[in-house]
Amino acid sequence: MRNLKKLLALLLVLTLSATTLSACGDDDDDDDGGSRKKKEPTIEVDEPTGDGTLTKGDLLYKALGDSDLSQIEGTLPKSVTATVLKKDGNDMVMTMDKGAIRKFAEALITVKIGQYQGNTKKRDFNTVKMQWSDGSDTTLMYSDNQFVYENDDGDYEVYKLTGGTIDAAVEELSKGGGDEPDDDLMTVTCDEMKFKTKALEGTLTEYDEDDGFYIGAGASKARIIPYALLYRWKGLGVSAKKYFDEIGIPFYQRAYGDNLISYSEVQELEVEMADGTKKTMYGCQFTYTASGNKLVAYRVVGEFGDDLVTFTAKYVYDDEETYESAMEALEYAVVYFELTDGGTVKKDPTPTKTPEPTKKQDPGKDNYTVVASEQSKIKYERYDNGLFSAEIPKGWKVEIHEQSDYIHYTFQIYNPEKPDVRILYNMQTTGYWATKKDYDWYNNNYPKNELSNQPYLTEQNTLGVLREIYKMIPSTSMFPMRVYSGWEKIETLGRDVFGGEIIHVTAKNPEGKGIEGICSASVMVFNLYYVNMANAYALTMMTAPEGELSSWITVFEHIYGSIVYSQRYQSELNKQLVASGQATMEISKLCSQMTDIVISGWEGRQAAYDRISQKQSDATLGYERVYDTEKNEIYRAPLDFLDNYSGSRYQKVTDDQYLLPVDGYIQWK
Repeated sequence: MRNLKKLLALLLVLTLSATTLSACGDDDDDDDGGSRKKKEPTIEVDEPTGDGTLTKGDLLYKALGDSDLSQIEGTLPKSVTATVLKKDGNDMVMTMDKGAIRKFAEALITVKIGQYQGNTKKRDFNTVKMQWSDGSDTTLMYSDNQFVYENDDGDYEVYKLTGGTIDAAVEELSKGGGDEPDDDLMTVTCDEMKFKTKALEGTLTEYDEDDGFYIGAGASKARIIPYALLYRWKGLGVSAKKYFDEIGIPFYQRAYGDNLISYSEVQELEVEMADGTKKTMYGCQFTYTASGNKLVAYRVVGEFGDDLVTFTAKYVYDDEETYESAMEALEYAVVYFELTDGGTVKKDPTPTKTPEPTKKQDPGKDNYTVVASEQSKIKYERYDNGLFSAEIPKGWKVEIHEQSDYIHYTFQIYNPEKPDVRILYNMQTTGYWATKKDYDWYNNNYPKNELSNQPYLTEQNTLGVLREIYKMIPSTSMFPMRVYSGWEKIETLGRDVFGGEIIHVTAKNPEGKGIEGICSASVMVFNLYYVNMANAYALTMMTAPEGELSSWITVFEHIYGSIVYSQRYQSELNKQLVASGQATMEISKLCSQMTDIVISGWEGRQAAYDRISQKQSDATLGYERVYDTEKNEIYRAPLDFLDNYSGSRYQKVTDDQYLLPVDGYIQWK
């Protein structure tokens, strides 16, 4: 096929070899379009007709189940395999690649059938087997330039071949591929992301608003491995050259954690597009495990206008067939890719619609107003229950878990109007099984003991605790827990005062919406005879709706920095620790130290993720961000604000300014 071989060669450099890093998953049920149903032979020839010469090509056409063999030009088989008997008595099996199918079809069309030679019982024929997209196949038998045909009675009729021969067609198998014309391709369009490209005829496609545009590579569904996956990033603010360092590699690291086996060096690719232009792209290969399978994702990223597009081929490690299927789908997708909107879209494909302004913005006229952000309007008041005190925003709630003693002291502080904006602190939870192995051993030996119901940690760290904590701190009448699920780590921000990992995380709230947070916990494992258990100390959670965490950080910083534990609490805590055989701890400076560590880690966080998260949040809510050059403040404004504003005071924010808190909102009057 035109221009694709050069790209394939470059891709193979990164994937080392087809046999080492091969292909992908399920059976190749790809529909090549114009599929044929297998037909049983209907012709019966007992004696030669006339002078013994049959109609040219007649039996070959009918054996293929097609009245006109030339139709094979528009309906190519998806695979062709020839088995040829060699002189030493062994079979030689040849399977053609995609590039040779067209040449093979052209050679096969020239085959002509001559005189009828009679019947034979011999069955050790050479064969050519064509597999069609509907699962049927057609087998041609031949021997010494003779066409062998099985009739309805099961007898093998032999005909002399004249003109082009099947041997000539089979010879094409050994020549390898060549440039294919484009008439076995179809155009596929993603209306949601405004682009189009090409794929093999009959290929299945599917759009997912979170994942992107799936192009199937032979499976019964587009998103079953193997496949190619395309995603258009609008206004990402990262170049293709920097994409993997700032976004791609960190994404796979946090998404797969210890399941990420390896990733290659990022390599520059010179891609010749279908229109003859050349484009520089970048590629990287990721190998990881998921659901017990070892998978490979090869990702190519390129710039199209101001946008980035990622092309990902996903396949199963060490599977030759599906490797080729996924990489072929990737090649077509890359080379034929085009934007359908000219690349001028300034917002996410499916944002919440913003109402049209009531009037156009004219120079010198104030048709808008600036409203201070919720965070900037917060007034603090002192809370004190005799055990600890803190400055909290007016109107916020403080709840103490009524079942907690001094060792297990647990409280939460939150905004009742935005319940995902909250702080949770738990001094200690006890009784986790350290691993599933420990859990299984105890349950097998003491299934009726109350400890058998305790949860186990899949990871002995903060993330492991977050995934199990709600089983250990139950919701009560005075302490209604907001249960989050689907915890994923974005990055590590540092270590808390007990040595636990402080992490930047995402999760889902009870309504299924995304939240973002900073959390930490210290895990201590101890031996219980034949098994190990674990305790978690100083669990700290700060959460907000996803994309809004940076705007609430200063509020959380103020609250934590103001917490003071009373002398009474510290004295009672140390008494309980001594009574239970645990070491006493100095907690008077705990929260101030924690605040310093968290803020330091937050300031050094992955900037690229935060930019993406906040841009997506803005687009979903129907905003764009602007910078007030006079007040040095950041505002959220309607998506059409800068299009209708003609002054110079407000400017589009830079990528670095996306990391700053929002100071207010611009609204049309």
